[in-house]
Amino acid sequence: MVDASDSDTASVEYEFQYIINIPETKHEDLCIYRVPPNLRQVNPKAYTPQLVSIGPFHHGKPQFKAMETQKKRYYNEFQKRFKSGGSFGKFKDNIIKTVQDIRKCYAEKSMLDDEKFADMIELDAVFIVEFFLRLNEKDQHKDDYVLSTLWLKEGIGLDLLLLENQLPIKVLNELYTFLDEKECSTFLDLARKFEFFQPPNMKISKTTEAVKHLTDLLRCSYISPDFRPDNSNDSDYGILYSATKLRDSGISFKAVQERYLLDVDFKNNCCLYWPLSWLTRDKTAKARLEIPKLIIEDGTERVFRNLIAFEQCHYPYAQFYICDYVSLIDGLIETKEDVGFLLEEKVIVNYLGSNDAVAKLVNSLSRELIVSSSCYKGRIKGLNEHYENPFNHTMATLKSVYFKDLWRASSTIVGLAVLAFTFVNFFRTTLK
Repeated sequence: MVDASDSDTASVEYEFQYIINIPETKHEDLCIYRVPPNLRQVNPKAYTPQLVSIGPFHHGKPQFKAMETQKKRYYNEFQKRFKSGGSFGKFKDNIIKTVQDIRKCYAEKSMLDDEKFADMIELDAVFIVEFFLRLNEKDQHKDDYVLSTLWLKEGIGLDLLLLENQLPIKVLNELYTFLDEKECSTFLDLARKFEFFQPPNMKISKTTEAVKHLTDLLRCSYISPDFRPDNSNDSDYGILYSATKLRDSGISFKAVQERYLLDVDFKNNCCLYWPLSWLTRDKTAKARLEIPKLIIEDGTERVFRNLIAFEQCHYPYAQFYICDYVSLIDGLIETKEDVGFLLEEKVIVNYLGSNDAVAKLVNSLSRELIVSSSCYKGRIKGLNEHYENPFNHTMATLKSVYFKDLWRASSTIVGLAVLAFTFVNFFRTTLK
C-alpha cells in the first residue's frame, strides 16, 4: 500500500489505486472506508488522526509511535480488571477465529498477516474500552496523564470519531462483555455517557441497534427515532434562501432546546387574526423556522466532514440525513451577516471567533458534496414560497419600519389616529 504522505507522486499514485481498487460486490459487513479523494482534497487534516491510530489504515506511521506505548500501558492495566485471565483469553481467541470476518469490515485490504492483524485489533480494542472506562472512573485515575491533560484527552476523543480510524463495534461490544465488573450493560451504553456523543443542548437518540462503529454511533445520536424525512417525489423545491432574506420576508427563527439536531421544522400557522399578527410579537401566529441550537467550535469541522464521508460511502441516497442537514445550514448562511443574525436569534453559538470564519466553515462543508434530493425538501419549498410572496415582504417591511418596538408602534398608532382625525374633520367641514 502506498503512503499518501510520502510525496506528491505517492499521493497521486495512492489516489489512483484507491479509485481502481473497487470490489466486485459490497459485503454486508463493510462499514469502514477510506475517505473519497474528492472529499479529502478539500481538507485532508479533517480526516487524518492527529494523536492515535486505530485500525489498519494509519497503522505503523511514525507519528503515532508514542501513543503505541500508551496503548501498551492501558493494555497491561486492562488485564488487571479480570479476576482470572480466562475471560480475556477467550476474547483473544475469538479475535483470531474471526479475523477474516473483521477484515471484511474494511474497504481496503491490509497488508498485515492474520497474526499481526489480530494483535493490532486486540490492542486497539483494549485501548478504546480502557479509555472510556477511565473516563467513567476519572476520580480513580487522577494520576493518568492522558485524562488530566485536556488537549490530549479531547484530541484522542476526536480521533476516535474519524471514519478511517475505526474498529467494528461488535469487537468492542464483545470485549466489554468479558469484563467481570461493569457499570453499563453494553459498550454502547458506556460510550453514550460521554461528551463526544452528547453535544451540549442537544437531545441524544437511543436508537443504536444497528450501529457499525463510533462514527456511526455519533450519526445515530443526531437522528430521532421518530425522524420523518420528506420522501415525496416533488423535486421542484428550489435552492433555500439565506437567513437574512427569509427574515426580510417575515419569517422568524427560533432556537429550540431538547430536540435532536436534525429536527428542523417550518411552521406557517394560520389563524383568524393572522393579518394583525404581523404587527404584534406573537410568533406562534406567523411563519417560524425552528432549529435546534448548533454549537460551532474547533472540532465541528472534523466531526461533520467525517459524518458526511461516512454517509456518502455507506448509506443510500435516501438516508443522506447529515448531508441534507449540512446543505440546509449552508443555504441559510451565505455571508457573515447571516451568521450575525442567527447568533442574535441564538440559533448558533460561535466559538470560532469571527462571524466570517463561521460562514467560510459552513460554506466549505458542502464542497464536493453529492446529493440528489433532500429530506427537508418540503420545508425548503415552504420557506421559498413564503419568501417569494410579495405580500409577506410588504407586511414584514411595515412591521420593521413602523412597528419595530413599543415606542415606534405607539408613535405610528398616534400618527394614524391624528391622520384619521384630520380626515374626519376635513369631511365634516366639507359636508357642512
